[in-house]
Amino acid sequence: MAEDFLGESERRLIQQEMFQLEDQKLALEEQYQYLFENALAGLFRIDVRTNRVLTANKELLKTFAVEELGELDSLFERFGIFAELEELKESDYPSEESLTFSSPLRISGEERMVRISARYKGDTIEGAARDITSLVNAEKRMLEAIREAEQANHAKSLFLANMSHEIRTPLNGIVGYAELIQRAGEGNIVRFADNILNESERLMTLINQLLDISKIEANQVQLEYDGFRLKKLVKEQANPFKPKLTEKNLSFELHVDDELADSYVGDSFRLGQILTNLLSNAVKFTARGEVELSVNLFARTEEKDWIRFAVRDTGIGIAPEKQAAVFEKFIQADNSIQRRYGGTGLGVAICKELVEIMEGHIQLYSEVGKGTEFSFVIPMRMGEAHGSTSLSAFLEETDLSRLSSGKILLAEDYKVNQDIVLLHLEPYDITVDVAENGEEAIRKFARNSYDMIIMDVHMPRLSGLEATMEIRKMEGGEDIPIVGMSASAFASDREACRRAGMSDFLAKPIRRESFLDHIYFWLSRREGSIEVDEPELSFDIEEVDESEKELPILRYDEFCEDMGGAEDADMVIEGYLDSAMGLMEEIVLDLDNERWVEAHRNSHSLKGGALSIMADEMARSALILEMALKEPDDRDKMPLYWDLAQCLYRLYGEFKKKRTT
Repeated sequence: MAEDFLGESERRLIQQEMFQLEDQKLALEEQYQYLFENALAGLFRIDVRTNRVLTANKELLKTFAVEELGELDSLFERFGIFAELEELKESDYPSEESLTFSSPLRISGEERMVRISARYKGDTIEGAARDITSLVNAEKRMLEAIREAEQANHAKSLFLANMSHEIRTPLNGIVGYAELIQRAGEGNIVRFADNILNESERLMTLINQLLDISKIEANQVQLEYDGFRLKKLVKEQANPFKPKLTEKNLSFELHVDDELADSYVGDSFRLGQILTNLLSNAVKFTARGEVELSVNLFARTEEKDWIRFAVRDTGIGIAPEKQAAVFEKFIQADNSIQRRYGGTGLGVAICKELVEIMEGHIQLYSEVGKGTEFSFVIPMRMGEAHGSTSLSAFLEETDLSRLSSGKILLAEDYKVNQDIVLLHLEPYDITVDVAENGEEAIRKFARNSYDMIIMDVHMPRLSGLEATMEIRKMEGGEDIPIVGMSASAFASDREACRRAGMSDFLAKPIRRESFLDHIYFWLSRREGSIEVDEPELSFDIEEVDESEKELPILRYDEFCEDMGGAEDADMVIEGYLDSAMGLMEEIVLDLDNERWVEAHRNSHSLKGGALSIMADEMARSALILEMALKEPDDRDKMPLYWDLAQCLYRLYGEFKKKRTT
């Protein structure tokens, strides 16, 4: 009896549990059905075999604007949803696959966009559909806003570039006339001219800073990598501040780590700009004490040196709570600073942006009343220094007394700029023929013989770039020096001038000394164009076929005597070697790309420089290549190039040996 009683009790207990489970199941089903029906996303289930919608919730019916379940089959077919879901059926592992896609719909005359996600579940495909029309429209509005912002930013950059050009144009006249007054005046007149030039420099700094910020914000700053001598660059950035340091009775210390390599590859222009900005602030905010510039090796890897630059002063200092603001655009640590010292608050911000573009970092340490130190670390790889083809890298001091004759075509439409050029050249026996536009420049070049052309880039009727390209096609136009001038001084403007065939570029406002340097440099490379004392040659320059005849590599002692001492002679030879390295690289690229005119011009420059320093062997080898390029043909010019390269190598070795002894 007991066993029967226990058995009955167990059965009742099990039955009770089953009823409870059934109730739970019903409750879960009701809960699932409630969630299914009231979900914010449209839910559906499709029979895999028949491609029919088995179930759908209210949101799905609302999404497709239907009232009955049966209407969905035709809509899914018409909108291609069944076709999209075929990918799930073709999967080798359907239970693990999911699919998401968007489908455009036209519901009740309105364009809609629906995103559908689906996966296998037994013999059915379960999915969810969501109306994303508002999201798509919002994304379109966002993209349109981005485009409008980019267009506005481009318009701002274009406006600033145009304004820079417009401001630089009259500024060129202001600077030019001020320099003329400075040279001709006396007493207070000279002082007034000095002040005009100083204020013009400040204005140019402001213009350049605004342009830099505009380019940085538009992500248009492109670093231009070249080889340069770091120690020389650092000294060059410090030199312009020496008069101001002397005026304020400040001492200046320059420390360059001996562990640093002589030459590095990097953007020397932007690096110089950073140092100039930091040194300018140090000198400006220091009334007594000293300014120090130090350059040290921070770390070295197989590929790069990490170099730390630091500018320290004993000036007014910056309060701790104001230091973060120093790196913000248009902000200075204290409003009173701007009233007392002036400035835009852009210099340090530009430095920070440029350092970060160079993959470095910048930091600040300062104490009020004790001074400030800005330091930055950037990576650079070691490399060879390349010279520039401008005279400033070739000769640091030009003997302008040799600038005695020549005939120049000046293509310039702005009357003030014409006057400035004419007045700068007035002391010299140089004839200047003026053309008002590019078309007139071409006509005058066709009728006359000139030693060089100064070509304004922006002129009416025919631009300087177009005129240059036309002149290069004319007889006698392939190798005449053409120096471009423009108030637009972006790297892209310089590159446009180079592509058009210009030999050199001058940014407005032009300064007298730099302008005359360029004139001297290019005129001196036109045989017979100016009266210079040609170095005595140990061979007949016309008899270059006698290539077997040995020539002096370098007549060092004679050149030292001619220059009045070894110091000046060494400086000139070093300048030539720097320039020659760059020209050799350009020539090999010119030969590879069959740019015969450019290769001929560069060979001509190498020859002229070699003659100037009495490097006879180098001069003859350059002349042989130059003459071979005068009438390009299918003959391989590379052997002549390698002969020239060997001459340059021997010249470098000979100079090093002579200078050592």
